[in-house]
Amino acid sequence: MKPSVRRGGFTLVELVVVLAIVVVLAALLTMLLSALLKAQQQALLRARQRTEYARLDAILRNDVHAATEVILKSPTKCELSNAQGQQLIFELRDESLHRLRRKDDTWATADTFYLRPGTEVNFRVATENGRSLLQLDLDLPADANPASARQAPYRGQMLVGGSQPAEQRAPAENKP
Repeated sequence: MKPSVRRGGFTLVELVVVLAIVVVLAALLTMLLSALLKAQQQALLRARQRTEYARLDAILRNDVHAATEVILKSPTKCELSNAQGQQLIFELRDESLHRLRRKDDTWATADTFYLRPGTEVNFRVATENGRSLLQLDLDLPADANPASARQAPYRGQMLVGGSQPAEQRAPAENKP
């Protein structure tokens, strides 16, 4: 009998097993990277929305504090007037909240606040201690997926005329 000589290569079965393991690991890595990228994108969208809400809050609060009158045209449209005769309108159009300013008898868009598609906009005016209180609620759509539902809704409340006493806010012709 001849002694058997062993070659130093791999069998076809060993190569197929190693290849299957590599394919499974590559699939798992792809799924992991996809989930990480999606989570990063959701976090970026939430951060952008928070920034947009903060910008809206600062501008709206400044406009409402300077206003002497608030007229609610609809739950998605609010008109502000101030003592200098300026008029501003906040209005939902094309999935965005627009701030329109009267300029030379024409309305021009001054600012646009981008909202997540389907966001519900609700302006309300309430009276508190004889003063008008403008309230704005921005609610995410009810069918939002759980990842985007972590975005907090916006709830803003601003006193018309700010913190000035009533006698300072009243026009001069109304003073005794």
